[in-house]
This record gives sequence, structure tokens and C-alpha cells, in this order.
Amino acid sequence: MAFDVQLKSADFYGKKDRHCRCNVALMNFRKLMISDSGGDPNGLEYDPKELLHAVAGVCSLSLPDMELEAIYSSMTAAGSKTIVLTIPKTDVLKTRHERSRPEHEKEPATTCTGSSSSPTAKDGESLSEEKEGDSADGNPFSEVFSDEESDSDSEVAAEEDKFLADREAFLSKARARRSMSVKGVESVGPEHAVVGCACVMRLSSKPRANTVQITLLAVRKKYRRMGIGRYLMQCCKDPDVIGHYDVLLAFSDHKAERFFQRHGFTDDPIITSKYMKSVDPWENSTLMCYIPPFSGPSSLLGINSFKSLVEVDSHLQEWRKKAIDSYSEQLSFMARLHHEVLMLHSKLQSQEELLQSLTQQLRGVQQEKALMEEEFTQYRKHAQVEYATHYNKQHRIYYDSL
Repeated sequence: MAFDVQLKSADFYGKKDRHCRCNVALMNFRKLMISDSGGDPNGLEYDPKELLHAVAGVCSLSLPDMELEAIYSSMTAAGSKTIVLTIPKTDVLKTRHERSRPEHEKEPATTCTGSSSSPTAKDGESLSEEKEGDSADGNPFSEVFSDEESDSDSEVAAEEDKFLADREAFLSKARARRSMSVKGVESVGPEHAVVGCACVMRLSSKPRANTVQITLLAVRKKYRRMGIGRYLMQCCKDPDVIGHYDVLLAFSDHKAERFFQRHGFTDDPIITSKYMKSVDPWENSTLMCYIPPFSGPSSLLGINSFKSLVEVDSHLQEWRKKAIDSYSEQLSFMARLHHEVLMLHSKLQSQEELLQSLTQQLRGVQQEKALMEEEFTQYRKHAQVEYATHYNKQHRIYYDSL
């Protein structure tokens, strides 16, 4: 099966009576590539393989800082699932019909066509504010994802990667659909239908460390400011959609930080430092994390309330045990520290007593030295006097003998 869960459709509204209805599917593109299957028997309106490249095209044009190979790797990595929003073919045809009608015949409220006058993504509904359809160097999707209809059939420069053959086939079909003179159902492909997408990857399934990362989140420019980005984020946070998790990680540049903060993410370094080793760092990005409540969305109806209370009680008991162990360790440390202080104080007191004793001995020695120096001085003076007396006496005797 190319997708795990087919979610119900969702309606989105914007200013100036803009409205679009989207089908939401949770795709497992890794299974799709391994199984090498074509269409999906569960009612998926677009070919899953073409949908893979259409989603990659939307991400490539919405997130120009990401390499195309990195986008494909994120969507087809082990443990990755992609939430894809697509417009039904009938709505695409209705939009085309409405666009082709004269201005005075158009209805005041129509399905969202995403004209060039639509607002930009200042509300953070995409991780990028790049214009879709802008010519990007080496981007093979810039032509077929243009917001304007075109009959151009210019060649696209393709990169050498493992998805080259399938991507070239998709681009060839997309160019053929754009050049059809009769705009029927056959002329509608996933490149017209993909509105937005979000990719999540499970990093760890360990108990109490079940970690999921949002690797891609993009909304097509002409469908922004309609609540689609908010809806994709709610899907990424919903355990009923992506499965149980203990923490949800995402790398955000400075432009998208407020968007993540509005949805409960935090960049607190004390909290995020625990998960730094779980993910590969992104350049010029900040690691943010979301820690979910104990109860899921369905608990509001009372379905999982008892389970949530049991889980809360389990966490409280675990926290109480850790708190008691921590308090016991703190008391042991304080007792050892108190004994250490007493021992150091005792040593210091004995050293002070020894210092006083040595000081007194030094003073005694200095006094003895002073007395000895005084005695020696007196003795030297006395010796000099005796020597002078004896010398004079000897001279007198000598002169008397002459």
C-alpha cells in the first residue's frame, strides 16, 4: 500500500472569499519505492509515484535552501511519513472553468485559484517565503509548477540522482498535460493538485524517549494564509496521525521560529540539549522541540481519560521516586560537606596554634640573639682596651731598656 492512512477531506478559507477543499493522505513513500507499484487501489486520485515527485517539487520551490536530493531522502527515509494535501480533479477543472469565464459572469465566491494577487506567507504557513514559479538555477520543477497556465514545452535540465528516470517521466507527463488543447480530466495531474505537505520521521522508539522529527513543511505560495500550514502542524502533532511520541523535534530558521513557538515549540537550551545527539544539525537553524500532553485529541471526548490519568500517575510516581533519590543524595552530600568543613576547621585551628607557638619561639631566639650580640660587643671592647694597655706597656719597657 502506498499510503497508510487516508484522512478525511478538509476545507480551508482565506480573505476575499478564498476557499479550497483538500483531500489529506498520509503517504509512506519508502514503501512505494520498495514495492515499485503504480496506482493505489484505495481510491487515491493521483498516481503515487507522480505524487512523490509533485511533493518534491513543491518542497523544492518552497524551500530553496534545501537540496533536491535531501528532500527526496527525507521523504523516502526509514520511518518517514508524508502528509499530503491535494485538490480533487473536479475542483481543479472547476477552477479552470471559472478562470476562463468572462469577468461579469464569474461568481463572487469561487474555489481558491491562487492568483498572483494572493497574500504572501507572512503568517509563517511555510518554512520559506520564496515565490513559487520563480526561475531557480538547476531546479527541474520551476517550469511545471508555475502558477500560470502555459503551453511552453522547453527542456528541463535534470540532475544525476537515483530518482532521475522516474522524475523525468513525471516531468514529461506534466509538460504534456500543460500543452493539451482540451483541458479535461486527463490534463489534471498532481502538479496542479498538491497544496502543501509535511514530512515526519521517527528517530527513536525507545520507551520514554520516543522521538519524531519534522523534516519538511511547505505550503504552495498561492494557497498560503488560509490555515493550511496550521492544519499541517496540527497533523504533525496529532498522535492519532503520526503515532505515539514523547517529543517532536524540528529545525527552524529565524523566519519560522515564531510559527513554531505559536504551536507550542520551545528552543530552551536546557530542554533541547537532551536531543542534540539524536539529530543531525542543520546549518543556520535552531533546534526546537514540542513535548505533548499526556492525553491525545480524543481524550477530550473522554475516550482516553482513564489511560491519561494512569499515565500521569505513573509519571508522578516516577518523579516522586527520582525526587526522593535526589533529595537523599543532596542530604548525603551536605552531611559529607559539613564533616569536611569541621575537619578543615580543626586542621586550621591546630595550624594556628602551631603558628603561635613557633612565633613565640622565634621571639625567644631573637631575644637570645640580641643578648649574645650585646655580650659579644662588650667583650670586643674590653679586649681592645686590654690589648692597647698591653701594647703601651711593652713599648715603654722597650724604650726604657734603650
